[in-house]
Amino acid sequence: MNAPVSIPLSWVHFERSSSQKVRAGSTEGTKPPVINSPNGYRHQALDTSTQQIRLIKLHLNRDGPPACDRRIFELGSAPPFVALSYTWGPPSPQFDILVNGEPLSIRVNLFRFFKTYLLAAKRSWPPNPIKADYLWIDQICIDQSSISERNHQVGMMASIYSRCSGTIIWLGNFPDYPNAPLVLRNSKAHDYGSAIKPSEVSQALAAIAGNEYFDRLWIVQEVILSAQRRVLCSHHTAGPVWINWDRLCAEAKTYPQHISSTAAQYLLDNHDQENPMTLIYAIKAFIRNDCHNPRDKVYGLMGLVKEEQRLTIDYRKSLEEILLDTMIVLYADFIQGESRSYDEGLHALMDLGRNWDIMTKSLDAFLYDTWVKTAHDKRQGFSSEEYDYPHIRAMGTALNQSIKLQRKELLPWYTLSGPGSHNLELSEWMPTKDCWWYEVDDITYEIYGLISTTTRSDCRNIAAGYYGKRIRKTRR
Repeated sequence: MNAPVSIPLSWVHFERSSSQKVRAGSTEGTKPPVINSPNGYRHQALDTSTQQIRLIKLHLNRDGPPACDRRIFELGSAPPFVALSYTWGPPSPQFDILVNGEPLSIRVNLFRFFKTYLLAAKRSWPPNPIKADYLWIDQICIDQSSISERNHQVGMMASIYSRCSGTIIWLGNFPDYPNAPLVLRNSKAHDYGSAIKPSEVSQALAAIAGNEYFDRLWIVQEVILSAQRRVLCSHHTAGPVWINWDRLCAEAKTYPQHISSTAAQYLLDNHDQENPMTLIYAIKAFIRNDCHNPRDKVYGLMGLVKEEQRLTIDYRKSLEEILLDTMIVLYADFIQGESRSYDEGLHALMDLGRNWDIMTKSLDAFLYDTWVKTAHDKRQGFSSEEYDYPHIRAMGTALNQSIKLQRKELLPWYTLSGPGSHNLELSEWMPTKDCWWYEVDDITYEIYGLISTTTRSDCRNIAAGYYGKRIRKTRR
């Protein structure tokens, strides 16, 4: 593997409007105080300069709502704990549990997990296949109201799921085929009446793999990074049902034609993947997986990718800023010869932008132009880590601003067939949708989208939504 190369690329600032500028790398200066939740639960702030986490310990022999104690540990010296992998589900209805004696409202899917897990813990059979006193559950163990803590904890997700004793995959019940968990649990053991027929196994597999859990993005790294995995389901009469994850994967290989979800098929086939992925591969593989926060289309993959390609987690950033951060990594990947083709990273960026629904024509041109001019051209003759990388600065989405086009200015147009050019004969201010620029050596390239047409005969081809490029010397 090539050693990581230090690349002097810096996105200087990102402009949302003419009066508001946000530094791409800004961070909060102080640790958040203790925060009171609306329903009484108090989060004691974590020290984000260390690897602190919160763990909960359930009260097993207690009537009434689920209750637990919550403590803070350093991850490296924490007691054995089990991590939960699940879907959050809809925000309402919510139910109260007790954390350190204080009420905390949680979503219904997590509440159902607690009820099922506590029932399983009280039974001697079937035994809990993953034993640990403590649990890590993001909905409770992360202060979701603190952006700085979310940045910190999401950055630790790979370590949390790699170091836990095991991961419980909570799938709930299956109204359309209630016996699916029982069939899969016993598919290799004939203790469920008579021998289970292949048609029953394939039908149960289709129901299990069709659970919305497998379409979520976050669960991919949770499953792949865990050393031990067990599936927990609920049944209307049997109660808690544990399914061996390896058995589920084996049945998926036997009956792949019954798995309709490509996301489920990938995870069941590749759950033991050991080598970290490139960011390009991760984006291409999981861009269609679902997540509530669109930023997690990138941040939710960081535990899977090579360490040198991981972005710094910052939920304050806009989608455009994260796209630019991603571009830096993919640009380096291309320069170092990791990409299979010169435009592989460019296509990944454009797919990401389209998935986020932030692609304007000028942003499309910006990505294309920077990639071709810097990556494609500069790669020629690259032979060592001392290669002189170009410096790039970028700015975007200066909404509803105006740009003055000088007389006889060369304005290239980008079409589906590639760039062309058109000479403008005008000198006037024209309103734009957005403006992106980048700097290579001492030249600044501005790319913008127009929002109005002109009646001048020599500019009649400039239609609403078209975009062009202006080249000028950079002021030092």
